Amino acid sequence: MIPLLDPNIMASDEDFAYARANAEAREFLEKHWEWYEQFADKDFSKKRTARFHDRFWEMYLACTLKEFGKDLQEKPSEKGPDICVMQVSPESYIWVEAITANPGQGVDKVPPMVSNNNITWFRIPEEQVILRYTFALDEKFKKYHFYIKDGIVAPTAPYIIAVNGGKVPYAWDNGEEIPYIIQAVLPFGPQTLSIIWEKPEESTVGYSYRPEIIKKSKRGAPTNIFQRKVYEGISGIIFSRSEIFNIHRKMGNDFILVHNPLALNPIPWGWLKVGREYRADSVLECRRWAV
Repeated sequence: MIPLLDPNIMASDEDFAYARANAEAREFLEKHWEWYEQFADKDFSKKRTARFHDRFWEMYLACTLKEFGKDLQEKPSEKGPDICVMQVSPESYIWVEAITANPGQGVDKVPPMVSNNNITWFRIPEEQVILRYTFALDEKFKKYHFYIKDGIVAPTAPYIIAVNGGKVPYAWDNGEEIPYIIQAVLPFGPQTLSIIWEKPEESTVGYSYRPEIIKKSKRGAPTNIFQRKVYEGISGIIFSRSEIFNIHRKMGNDFILVHNPLALNPIPWGWLKVGREYRADSVLECRRWAV
């Protein structure tokens, strides 16, 4: 087996260089590569030195699914989604397509974080962060149509898009608020406060309705795709911010699984049992799995 972090390879990628130099990260990755190599695409090794974070996310995701009892299968075709999972009942494949979000380009990009000891506060560019997730989801949903057309993915097979936001500035967990990845697929906008001056104890906190984000170009990017039948092919979303610099030793601990309420081929509630799990029918429900 060829080491994932082969010391003889010349590479300028920051993540690859860090992983190779850091003993703990190197041990973690080589251990999981030993198992994952059989499932990886043939060009996985060639691509690892250019955009190592992409390869890391794909492998970390697959190994986490295995860790939580998923039966990974070798893909029937190199052209298909990244990860193939066997579902026992009903018997079928569940396809998982991995993608890493990036800061973007142009006027809607997420600006880099500025390190300045004189700054005591700053505004998180929430809409720009959410737009990076909507873009990533749209990219992989377009691929879904090709997979169906080419007969790679069966029309009855669940299809999950797994988005990694580790390279998007400001994309940390937004506390007890609704996560940004959910705001990318369901029309939750900024928090609102309704104050009853005569009875302040009855004041309520909620969320504004935001079915789209208007970009600088004045074009709208939908943020309610899980309320649109055209997106019923997406069974759900897995989201994580994991990267080589902050590997979670409890694999999948930061995962967010979001079910599509209109999914043509839904995945069961409790399918993964790690991190947080969300579904929205009449209300948004969250389940936190024990660490």
